[in-house]
Amino acid sequence: MNSAIVEYLDKLDNQWKEIDRLSELAKKNQHDTELYNSLCRAATVLCVSHLEGFYKDAVKYFISDLNSIKFKYLPKAMKRVFCQGFVGFDNSKEANEKVERLIAEFESHDKFSLNEKFFLPEKNKTPKPSVLETVCSSLGTKDLFNSLDGTIFDNIFSMTPKEISRSVYLLNKKVKKKMSNFPCNVDGYIFKKITEQKPSHQNGEKSKRRTLWEDFLDDLNTKRHDIAHGNNFDNNSSHDWIIISKDKCRILQLVCILIIATNSYIEPKSEI
Repeated sequence: MNSAIVEYLDKLDNQWKEIDRLSELAKKNQHDTELYNSLCRAATVLCVSHLEGFYKDAVKYFISDLNSIKFKYLPKAMKRVFCQGFVGFDNSKEANEKVERLIAEFESHDKFSLNEKFFLPEKNKTPKPSVLETVCSSLGTKDLFNSLDGTIFDNIFSMTPKEISRSVYLLNKKVKKKMSNFPCNVDGYIFKKITEQKPSHQNGEKSKRRTLWEDFLDDLNTKRHDIAHGNNFDNNSSHDWIIISKDKCRILQLVCILIIATNSYIEPKSEI
């Protein structure tokens, strides 16, 4: 069957054109400093806005696809979150027993309808790494950024702007092809570690090292926060930086879709 995610991927293509237009307009008006700065600041805020909309819409479209399969084929994390939506998110022994009984009940008859609100934060939240990890975890993907750390996707941070743009085009094409039929089985080899990343040590104890993708999101969210909350009225971005950041955001979106698809469908399927 056709996948709702493919429809969403087409929407993503159009959504990011807004940033392209702002960057191009800024480029043409470099002679007008005030206009240039305003356009770059606006584009910075909108980049974050698009990422926030992404995790909300991605859940919506994934849920649409997953409602068409049998409950037993959902990842355990999704089953738990769905059932906790009925009995509460208390982690007590009694609550866990209720959740397990509900899971068994839904698996027995497959009469269910996933509700996207169970898989999203209760309040609107900026797309910080912790927020994206929580959303992905509810869909069956744990440790999102650790899963990306040391993979081929880290190479984005050493590429030229043209190489990054080319990577967006190729990955977008690849993801659309893989998502074209549902359910699908994505080859997990794409997330193989190509470099070994060791945790740092502080006072003799291991500490969690921020990954390249987490650092990127931290920087982008900080820029947006300073502009949106009036902490900084200067422009610390350029039209070139806007496009590079937009393309990195797109890579992250596509990778998230791939890795969620890898972990969301348990039913054995032949690889595409």
